[in-house]
Amino acid sequence: LPTVTKIVTNSTFDTLRASWLIEPKDSSTNYNSPYQSISLLLPIRKSFSKKDFLLMSGKRFLNTNTIQIQSFANSSPGQLSGTANIYFVEMTTDSLNNTNYLSMSGLFDGNIGDSILITKGRFDFKIDAGTLNF
Repeated sequence: LPTVTKIVTNSTFDTLRASWLIEPKDSSTNYNSPYQSISLLLPIRKSFSKKDFLLMSGKRFLNTNTIQIQSFANSSPGQLSGTANIYFVEMTTDSLNNTNYLSMSGLFDGNIGDSILITKGRFDFKIDAGTLNF
């Protein structure tokens, strides 16, 4: 499951972080990468709220975001960072069994240095609104 959190900083903006485990598009292939999770980080206003989160629907954020990949393997670096483009295709809210959910779907790409290119990335998540810290 993904985690979405607001990271409070000492700068003018805070950071919205969405993080999840990496899964290949084709599950029949043997995925044997040292990198196990990915995070997208976006600068946000200090007053960012769930309403602002939903208003990101249909918006593109180009070259102002950070993409990170993390490794759980002892033989690789712990984290690598680069630049990302993110397109939030749809952000909605719904309820199920008296729990409010925020659904987010979108596309992303990014590069970390000259050797790691992430293309045609996609996310489709449903998040319990009660777990958000904004």
